[in-house]
Amino acid sequence: MKKLIRIRVVQFFLYEMRDVNVGMNCGIFGANGSGKSSLLDAVQIVMLGANESRGSAGVAFNAQADESNHNSRNIRSYCLGQYGDSPDARVRDSANTYITLVWQDTATQEIVSTGVCIYVSADREKSDVQGRYAIPADLTLDDHLELVDGEYRPRPWSSFRQMLSQRAHGEEVLFHDSERFVNAMLFRLRGARGAPRLDAYRQAFRFGLRMRFDKSVDDIVRHQVLETRPTNIKRFKEVLHTFQEMAALVRSVQAKLDEAELIETDFADAHRRHSHSVSLAALAQTAELEVANEAVTAAEEAEGRATAALDAANARREEADGRVQTAERLARDSANERDKHASHADAALLRESLTGAQKRLTEQRTGLHRSISAIGRAIDVQIPGKLVADSAETTGLAFKDIHALLEGNKVGSRDAVESTVRKALRAAKLLSNEVFEEMQGVGRDQSAAEAELAEVRENQERIAKGKPALDGQAAALKRVLAHAGVDATPVCDLVRVDDPDWQPAIESYLGVSNMQALLVDQADERQAFRVSRQAGVYEAKVVMPSKFANRSSPRRGTVAELISGNSAAAVNYLRSKFGDTQRAETEDECFSHRFAMTKDGMLMADGEMVRKKPTDPALFKIGPTSTATRSSIADRARKLQDQVDALKDRYAKLKVLLNNLGPFVGGEQDKVHEILEAFDRVAKEADDEADLTRRLQALDTEEYRQLVKAADDAQAAVNTARQQLLAAVQAVGAAETACQQKVEETKKRQAWAVTQKGIAEATRLVAGYDADYVSDQWEKLLTRQSLSFPEIAADCKRRSSRAEEDSRQKASNAMQKLSAFLVRHNEFMPAGTQDDWRSARAWLDVRVVILNETGLRENRARMEDALSAAKSTFRNDVAVALHEHLEWLSDTMNRMNEALRLAPMFTNNERYQFRTHIRPAYAVLLKFIKDVAQYGPTEDLLGGAGELPKEFEDLMREKTVAGAAAVKSPLDDYREFIDFDIEVLREEAATGATKHIGWLSKRVGSGSGGEHRAPLYVIAGAALSSAYRLERGDDTGLRLLVIDEAFIKMDPRNIVATMRYFEELGLQVFMASTGDALGSLTAFLDRYYDIMRDAESNVVVLEGHDVTVETREMFRADLPEFNPELVEAEIRRQYQPRAGAAEGVAA
Repeated sequence: MKKLIRIRVVQFFLYEMRDVNVGMNCGIFGANGSGKSSLLDAVQIVMLGANESRGSAGVAFNAQADESNHNSRNIRSYCLGQYGDSPDARVRDSANTYITLVWQDTATQEIVSTGVCIYVSADREKSDVQGRYAIPADLTLDDHLELVDGEYRPRPWSSFRQMLSQRAHGEEVLFHDSERFVNAMLFRLRGARGAPRLDAYRQAFRFGLRMRFDKSVDDIVRHQVLETRPTNIKRFKEVLHTFQEMAALVRSVQAKLDEAELIETDFADAHRRHSHSVSLAALAQTAELEVANEAVTAAEEAEGRATAALDAANARREEADGRVQTAERLARDSANERDKHASHADAALLRESLTGAQKRLTEQRTGLHRSISAIGRAIDVQIPGKLVADSAETTGLAFKDIHALLEGNKVGSRDAVESTVRKALRAAKLLSNEVFEEMQGVGRDQSAAEAELAEVRENQERIAKGKPALDGQAAALKRVLAHAGVDATPVCDLVRVDDPDWQPAIESYLGVSNMQALLVDQADERQAFRVSRQAGVYEAKVVMPSKFANRSSPRRGTVAELISGNSAAAVNYLRSKFGDTQRAETEDECFSHRFAMTKDGMLMADGEMVRKKPTDPALFKIGPTSTATRSSIADRARKLQDQVDALKDRYAKLKVLLNNLGPFVGGEQDKVHEILEAFDRVAKEADDEADLTRRLQALDTEEYRQLVKAADDAQAAVNTARQQLLAAVQAVGAAETACQQKVEETKKRQAWAVTQKGIAEATRLVAGYDADYVSDQWEKLLTRQSLSFPEIAADCKRRSSRAEEDSRQKASNAMQKLSAFLVRHNEFMPAGTQDDWRSARAWLDVRVVILNETGLRENRARMEDALSAAKSTFRNDVAVALHEHLEWLSDTMNRMNEALRLAPMFTNNERYQFRTHIRPAYAVLLKFIKDVAQYGPTEDLLGGAGELPKEFEDLMREKTVAGAAAVKSPLDDYREFIDFDIEVLREEAATGATKHIGWLSKRVGSGSGGEHRAPLYVIAGAALSSAYRLERGDDTGLRLLVIDEAFIKMDPRNIVATMRYFEELGLQVFMASTGDALGSLTAFLDRYYDIMRDAESNVVVLEGHDVTVETREMFRADLPEFNPELVEAEIRRQYQPRAGAAEGVAA
């Protein structure tokens, strides 16, 4: 056999360089976290070609852990010697790692070395596999190292690769590709039955590492234990390919036809809905014709009524005209009688004079009222912004007197007018003075608010430039200096605090006046002095650069050291405020200095101490302004602007009020005189009116009054008759207009009916019109109760529009599907048909006929020919190959079961056997395959296999279904004929007889941990035995089984039975475990290692132990599995004393 005898690692995990000898059965035992799995992972890195890809080809670190446990182990972490979760918890920053496995042929003693070289660096995320090698030579540890400055270091890959090439003697020993390397390694380590298949080996090797029921028992046995063994009959593949091609063509043509049928369905639906739309539109016009006919009838009836109304109006006009003539004759007679009376001429003259006097009186009285009311309106106001005016009582009484004076549109005595007006004018003056004073106050407030707003605006501009806001005095002095031509810069604009943690204490100590002190040019110092002296701005500081330009740097550790900036004078000025004050953290540091300060504001200064309140960062004056401060200043600017606007509005209202009071302030005597003169004119006109009225009344005799009344009544009768005549004339005009309108309306309705008849007839000639559909719909509409013709027309139009929209939608859908159809099937329509769905439909109908008559029929015939050829090939060639594979499967199952029968019983006297069950669906086809193998493919005198079962044709057709390429079929995979399971048997110790107690597929999920683990080991052994192509009596080739976390939760009996099973299979076992089962395993181990890890120094101690044959035999001597007679002897020993005692009692 090709046995692994040694593992050599350089810069792997916590090993700098290490040789590890391996026996036939070897184990590494240690506590969790000791690194016991590291050497197993080194072995699998080589055995799987250092492939870290996900899936069935890559390495499986921590394979026994649950999938949800995202272990951080990978090739990179192993090479860097990572020993903790932190990326920095590693023993090396880069590594040139070698892992070499040394194999020995136990028969010829020939040596083969296989391995990988990997470069890893902490600043790279991925590992770099520099090379893979498989060479028929023993690569020693020294071959992997070089001596540099008295120290052994990993040999560079370039040098190592050159050494391999020199020792290869022309053979290919270097491999860059992982898969080629693994294939080359398997070829080097092959046995008498040939090299293992790569896929079968990878699956079996990884299953040995993972060993988990993550799939069904059937699936695990099918894919982990048994090889793929595809049906590689060239002729059958060709025929099958042809059949699939033809089937694909048929499927393609049929898909075309199916798709075309769906498109045609949409086209047909579009045509039907279009026909309905046209028919309903015609039906709507027919209903409109009925509406027009009804309108003609109604118009003719209305015309008749209008003619009758006109005749009646003419008759009433003639009657009214007669009444007017009679009334006018009577009025002339009455006027003549009145005019003959003697009083008539004098009375007319007096009435004219009286009318003039009354007019003048009204004008004079209105003017007087207006003048006095104007004074009242002027004083009846409220001062804006003032709830109660100081003059409110005076103006209120004056306004009340004016209101009383003018009540009822009458004016009292001359004295009352004079007294009331004087009081109102004095109230107006008092109110005017108060308004003027209020305007002065508002003006002062407005000026102050505007000044403050200007200051805030300046601070906003500073903040926008990244500078802190200036407080009032500093800002005021800066403006005064600027006006005088002196440029002044606040110190806070020119400095910074280098440690933000100290800034709150530093700003608290300095205070605002120092931080906002204004720095001027040295040449402007005297000018600044003069301006400051005269400005009237107090407590604002000016820094003289001549005093601070050149000063020594502060001592280390002082507070002043934290202040820096672009202006030496500004920096030195603020540093001078701190002097030698030291920065301190603790109480002892504070008391060790004369001047000291802590960052939380505790200040020690020349024998006194004080706690300064640290400045809120939102109020910092040095450095960029905080968001809170910017927001606060913006809010203040908005409030001030609102205040200025409000004051402006109030001032404007006060000004209007003052202007309204102006005409009534000053010249009181003149204004009273004007009003009294107006009063006198009103009195005079009133006297004149009274005199004329008395004179007119003297001429008004009873006889004259009766004549006047008779004339007036006669004239009133004339007016009434004329009004009635006018109304009658207007009625005649209206009746004539109405009659004419009705005549015109009748003509219009008749013309409309003629036009509508033509429209209705034309709609019945439109393409798509369906007379039967129209007749059916018309009958249904007429039978519906209380449905008028306009409602019928509206309903038909609505339904027609909806049907046409549906038709367009269906046609659009069909055209979209047709466009996709053309692209998908590389079809082309003639020019001009793509814009008209009816033309497109006609083209599609022709194309469907062509596809049916040519493509579909021809390809189906070719498909049937290919199926016949496939049947012949299957009968003559494939069936024999499948039978060989099935025979190999049977032999493999028998070999595995034989090994299980020879192994000791597992816990509870259980045994396991691989079982196969023919799938019923393929039973007939499987019998045919066996008959072909027995009788041959053709019939003869001895019989034959008979006709090929229909199941073959079913399977062939299944392979033509879209997506069936990924589905396993018995035609491709012999394993698909069979279902797999593991039978659980119980053996009677006394008789050796076994009985069935269940199936492993049913037990998984309900048994104990040990009951689950033992079958996994059985499957793992069987999988590797099958992959390695092991046969009973053949001891050649690779046989390595690697098990991590071996035999966890398994009792000694299961452990012993499993190891005996591995022995029967001839496997070499390399395991890692906690050591709990070492007592049972010693009976099988050739060598084992205790591993310990010092967590502080991160050193691994690996102590090896050889187990001699004598030691193994000694441990086996105590195991009942190796010595069943021990159990029998113990039973006899325990039984005989009880039997003897029973005989004594009987005696």
